[in-house]
Amino acid sequence: MSAHHLFMVMATLVFSCTPSDRNASLAPSIGGEYEVVVVVDDEMKAAPHVEALKAVLARAYPMLNQPEPWFSMRWIDVDNVNEMTRRERYLILLSPSQASGKVRSMAMGIFGKEAIENTERNGKAPMLTGSDAWVRPQSVMYWSGSSPEELAKAIDQHADKILSFFDQKEFARIHHMLFEHNRRTDLEAEAQTELGILLQLPEIYEVAKLGKPNLLESYQELGIDGFKWYFSKSRHAFNNIAVWSVPYTDSVQLRRQQIIDMRNKVLGTFVPCEDEGSVMGTETRFKDLMPQVEVVRLNGNYAVRTTGFWRAEGGFQGGPFVNYAIVDEDKGRIIFADGSVAAKGQPKKKYVVRLKCILSTVKPI
Repeated sequence: MSAHHLFMVMATLVFSCTPSDRNASLAPSIGGEYEVVVVVDDEMKAAPHVEALKAVLARAYPMLNQPEPWFSMRWIDVDNVNEMTRRERYLILLSPSQASGKVRSMAMGIFGKEAIENTERNGKAPMLTGSDAWVRPQSVMYWSGSSPEELAKAIDQHADKILSFFDQKEFARIHHMLFEHNRRTDLEAEAQTELGILLQLPEIYEVAKLGKPNLLESYQELGIDGFKWYFSKSRHAFNNIAVWSVPYTDSVQLRRQQIIDMRNKVLGTFVPCEDEGSVMGTETRFKDLMPQVEVVRLNGNYAVRTTGFWRAEGGFQGGPFVNYAIVDEDKGRIIFADGSVAAKGQPKKKYVVRLKCILSTVKPI
């Protein structure tokens, strides 16, 4: 494979949430969701660098009720690599030798000898990344070291970059899959007209009827400019997307406690839970479950992202939530976009990822 099909990053990784341009002649890739295939030499499967990578990929996905690994892994000996292996969506090649080895030779066939040798001389991060080496979309990462111990140390040092690289690739793929076909354009148009926002919704979502006799009166009491509650219900999960806005008067509104108070007030008014008489709230009773906040840019706008766990006030339900408080400077307001999932006894990562994809499309107009 020629080098022009590859992008290469040494030491510093650059990410994008949109799929890159790809060679349309390549066959489609295969692989499970959040699955990485790791190519090793047979005698190295229990070596320090292999154990280090296992620990990185199996790290718990953040803010879930029960721990779920960030990535599942399949380990393949380099001698067993075949056409099916080359079709895998995400590949990591591990070589503890910078002088020889079958995995290193395989990497040279992808990246080229000069790129491999330049990276090894660089010394800062013995790593190369590439896209669409054999199929599309495909991401390949190559790690090499002068010894298993040296390579294990480098993997530990760059654990966050490894996770971020593959996480953002998978997020972009799922995002593309969700919105490529069959969107609720009718509900999207309604959100533009009634709420003044752009929001993309997959076809499985419906809009909820709000059980309030006088919505305008409720909006005035809450101090909000409108409210929409979208939901999708499957056999195993119930997913919610709620959107509303308030006048932006002070930066204090963007502090964690104020965001939680706003969330509880609005969702507690409009979103009932399964147990009779219970409503949506936020879990704040335990220190290790307190919502986490971070400042981000969302579609060019300043925003505060809050992740945590919701709880049914007056009931027994609960689950993960993601909330964005987005500053709309042109209209002097804060847009709140909140996603939550109820999936009792079920893995929740896949639902949380899809909620994040939907919330990432919110933009004021």
